[in-house]
Amino acid sequence: MLKIKTAQELSHEGLVLLASRIQAILYLDSDEKGEYWNADKEWDSDTLEEIKNAVEASGLAPDGIERRLLPEDEEPEMDDSIDQYFEAEEAERDALEPRDG
Repeated sequence: MLKIKTAQELSHEGLVLLASRIQAILYLDSDEKGEYWNADKEWDSDTLEEIKNAVEASGLAPDGIERRLLPEDEEPEMDDSIDQYFEAEEAERDALEPRDG
């Protein structure tokens, strides 16, 4: 049976490293003067390949294929952890915003 490591299984340092790599792939640019952060950096299929490589290097990518067959009347369960993460992040961002009044 194929086992996929989850983000929860990575150390804090591993998560920071992966996030830093992806941030650099998406926004770190360079020219003749050196490297700089570019919010308008263009992405292409190579960008996706670099992100895939970073995820694989972190150990979060599967190393094969496993198909999970469900009975026709059974719906797959969705993992709420991603939604919970983004909800917590949004609440934290809202808490940091200055309030008028």
